[in-house]
Amino acid sequence: MAPEPFTFASPMELQEAAATLNSCEKVTILMGAGVGGEEDFAIADALGAPVGGHALRGKELIGHDTPIT
Repeated sequence: MAPEPFTFASPMELQEAAATLNSCEKVTILMGAGVGGEEDFAIADALGAPVGGHALRGKELIGHDTPIT
């Protein structure tokens, strides 16, 4: 089975996404499978964003006792 290709955002797309997130009054992050690492929680912390509404496959990675949920 061939691996699935990865697609990465361009620097301009990342800047646009950051500007959008920074301009929002409130942000909530929905995390699913493949997340829950240090960087993911650092982004949530920097935005003051709770991690809510755990996706089904994210439940095993992010416990309901996570401080920022």
